[in-house]
Amino acid sequence: MMAPSLDFEPTDIDLPEDALPGGLGPHELPEMMRSLAPPVDEGHDRLDRLVGSVAKLVARFPRWVVLANLSALSVLAWWASLAIELSGGPSHLGSTLVLTTSLGLTLVTVVLVTVLQRMARLGRERGLVGHEARLDPLTGVLSRAGITTDIGRRLEDPSGDGVTGILFCDIDRLKVINDSLGHDAGDQVLQIVAARLAGAVRDNDSIGRFAGDKFVIATSELPAVRDLEILADRLTESLERPVVLADGSSQSVSCSIGIAWTARRAGRRWRPTLDRLGSVTDESVTTGELLRDAGSAMNTVKSGGGVGYALFDPEVRARAVARLQLEQDLRRGLAGGEIVVHYQPILDVATGDADRYEALVRWQHPERGMIHPADFLSVAAESSLIVDIGELVLNQACQQAVEWTEQAGHPVTVAVNMGERQLLDPALVGTVSRALAENGLPPGRLELEITEELVIDKLDQAMLVLRQLELLGVGLAIDDFGTSQASLARLQRLAMVSTLKIDRVFVEGLADASIDRSIVAAVVNLADEIGMSVVAEGVERVDQSRILSDLGVRFQQGFLYQRPGPPEAIDRHIQRLAQRPRLTPVDSGFSSGPDHPAPTDLMSSDHSSSAESSGTGSSSDDNSSDGAASSDPA
Repeated sequence: MMAPSLDFEPTDIDLPEDALPGGLGPHELPEMMRSLAPPVDEGHDRLDRLVGSVAKLVARFPRWVVLANLSALSVLAWWASLAIELSGGPSHLGSTLVLTTSLGLTLVTVVLVTVLQRMARLGRERGLVGHEARLDPLTGVLSRAGITTDIGRRLEDPSGDGVTGILFCDIDRLKVINDSLGHDAGDQVLQIVAARLAGAVRDNDSIGRFAGDKFVIATSELPAVRDLEILADRLTESLERPVVLADGSSQSVSCSIGIAWTARRAGRRWRPTLDRLGSVTDESVTTGELLRDAGSAMNTVKSGGGVGYALFDPEVRARAVARLQLEQDLRRGLAGGEIVVHYQPILDVATGDADRYEALVRWQHPERGMIHPADFLSVAAESSLIVDIGELVLNQACQQAVEWTEQAGHPVTVAVNMGERQLLDPALVGTVSRALAENGLPPGRLELEITEELVIDKLDQAMLVLRQLELLGVGLAIDDFGTSQASLARLQRLAMVSTLKIDRVFVEGLADASIDRSIVAAVVNLADEIGMSVVAEGVERVDQSRILSDLGVRFQQGFLYQRPGPPEAIDRHIQRLAQRPRLTPVDSGFSSGPDHPAPTDLMSSDHSSSAESSGTGSSSDDNSSDGAASSDPA
């Protein structure tokens, strides 16, 4: 059934294109908008009238007070003289009594008049200031305080049955206009936009400028939520025509609108819930909650490219609350030592040894257990936490590489992932240099991994840092290679990169898809031509390992050999490294021929049997997220 529409037609009060600058000027708009603003509350009107009456009364106080004092003095003098004569007392007693009484009455009267006059003056000033504070001086619509008060009044109105809604409007592209044409042009846009929005609402609706380029429309007593969407369409349509500025230029503007609502039926309040059906509650929704939810819905529109509207979804707020809680927990966990580093070996299948290890961050949560980086690094990346986490991982990895080198009697290299925020941080080179010096690790034994996506999107900004890292002697690798279509021209600029890591998406289909084998072969040939080594990520099955070996991929990483684990889980690889001399390719079981099975001692104990018997490797959640683990930005 079609929801009833709003019972109004918008009055288009927009300016004609020739009105500026010849007709109504932009500086006259606020005066025009004042007539469109909702009337001042009747309670304030009564207060103003009362203050005016008091002021008029007090203004006449001095005249009638003087007359009253003179009359009282005459009467008292006559009575005092009469009393003295009748009693036969001294004549001066009556005069003293009259004088004292008159002076006291005059003093009290003067003090009272002064206080009342000051109260009247302050009352008048407060009334004027309060009226101006309720209006935005630029656009003439309600100010933030004014629209907030109006929303509260609508929510508290006991007779206001129906839907009460808030439409939170953000004007798109205003920043571009401010930056290119100046803030005066931006102010003109705001004035015209305010006039258009005001023309699209009902007479009893309110519009206010909430902040900067954001407007809020408050409406109530609507038949259905659908009517809020109809109003949002009207607001959007009101901005479809270009805005003509005082210099004659035309600017296109649009808005992103978020909608939040509450409804009252038979004295009870309804609100949307996670099941999207609504629930009855006797607790009144607050102005702040409605504004928060409408702002959240507006941000949803903005994140989708802007222009249009969205109703508030309680799930969005639930995710936002959970995300905020996760950030707080992560901040506490970082300070409390809950952030740990796991390692995964990068195996040289020609020898069966592993002298390179990738450092992968994990979060040992006291209640949720081990949390994968995919579940918290995006939160860390939105705050300064990613820099702190990255520095922690870097220091622990350098320290661990030194310890393993001492245990194995052979140099060990660690690879640490760098996210966008870290790579673009000018302090990164100093952080890396300090970590190497404090832990005594030679620069050549540290490799920093950056994703192919960063190479494409942020290469120009990152080149200075990459060159400085090259001068420092640190190795560089491109992670997830093949997933973002990096051009050869960009690779040509990255002469400092020594390793390409083939993404697991190409490894998964090696046994079934000839196209994946062709891609891997092309990457290997490309790497050979430009002098880079190749590492294959996400190797989970023996057949994948054999095909990669046939294609010339010597270094492999994945669950077939070992899951990421704490340092003690790497002991068997370090012990094997300490037992060199190296094995020959035939002895290692990884010759190019199909008749040589993979040695079980190179596989992790919890996956060797399942990998050989089923040929599919592990299907656990950890297995499916190996690619994410291999591309952690920290």
